[in-house]
Amino acid sequence: MIYRTDSITGVCMTLYERGLCVGTQGNVSMRCEDKDFCYITPRGIHKGTEAFIPVKARIADGVWEEFNKQVYIEPSTEMLMHLAIYRKCPSVNAVIHAHPPHTIAVSFDFSTMILKLDETEEVRIAQYKKPASLELAEEVASLAENFSSIILEQHGAVTIGATIQEAFNRLEMLEHACRVNWLARAVK
Repeated sequence: MIYRTDSITGVCMTLYERGLCVGTQGNVSMRCEDKDFCYITPRGIHKGTEAFIPVKARIADGVWEEFNKQVYIEPSTEMLMHLAIYRKCPSVNAVIHAHPPHTIAVSFDFSTMILKLDETEEVRIAQYKKPASLELAEEVASLAENFSSIILEQHGAVTIGATIQEAFNRLEMLEHACRVNWLARAVK
């Protein structure tokens, strides 16, 4: 299988194929070239399909447009989180929120470990907040000012990057690190 990670639909298909999200879970966004807008996955769309058109939303206030005028589409329920990150972090051009299984499993007992993706990149955890809430959006955006990989307690993960490829690479590295941590705990 050839994986594409240079577009929102390509990333969604790759996330689905690699088991990093299932069905309609997860959401991906990219800042537009004009920097005032972003494209984000629509609500309720299966991530394993190519047949969707991202929603364009204004970063300042979340006003969104629909591309497909024949079918009413809405942005992801986690749009508040994506917009909050873009507002706080002007250098971020891509946000991925997924539900990687090992990352979620590790989040139930994250307090007992330190997780690093490499020598320089540490991971932080956002304490449990209701999914799609303003509280979650604000906490994640605040953490994103200093950390590129964030575990959402009992929920999933958010990774950011200057490009969508960079955000995807971080998500893959995060899930790998959590899988290794999970396996190491099993053999103790």
